[in-house]
Amino acid sequence: MSGKNQKNRGTILMRMFYPDRREKSAYTIDYADLYRKGYRGVIFDIDNTLVPHGAPATKEAAAFFASLRETGFSTCLLSNNQKPRVAPFADAVGSIYIENAHKPSVKNYQEACRRMGIKEEQAVFVGDQLFTDVYGAKRTGYSDRADQSERGNSDRSETVSGAHCTVLL
Repeated sequence: MSGKNQKNRGTILMRMFYPDRREKSAYTIDYADLYRKGYRGVIFDIDNTLVPHGAPATKEAAAFFASLRETGFSTCLLSNNQKPRVAPFADAVGSIYIENAHKPSVKNYQEACRRMGIKEEQAVFVGDQLFTDVYGAKRTGYSDRADQSERGNSDRSETVSGAHCTVLL
């Protein structure tokens, strides 16, 4: 392989771990604009994306999910956490969920779309981890954008991705 081809391959591989755009928070993304662009489902990670790690759902999170439903979005929580963590959060915000998702495996990103009754290209994923959330979304075929984490941890940014769609956070 020529040096130029190796460089291009390396660049393509690195893009798999980086979002296309960074935002400040999952709560400040312009979801109405995404809806106008044809997205119909939002897949969310929970910890360090919607609330601090291990925190219960807040009133803000519940109101946020209600506003997404009012806009017309279906939602699904996709978490590597176990059911005792994920189910109560999902119940509090009124969302379907997949626990123990094995991100970055693509299987449950696809399953989330199936459960929401949408095509992969109509989904957006929002999460916080480059090596699980962004990489998994991009492996599914999602493009992605991410948001600059206020935590300041350089290997973690809040991210949003979707199959053949956009990753934001």
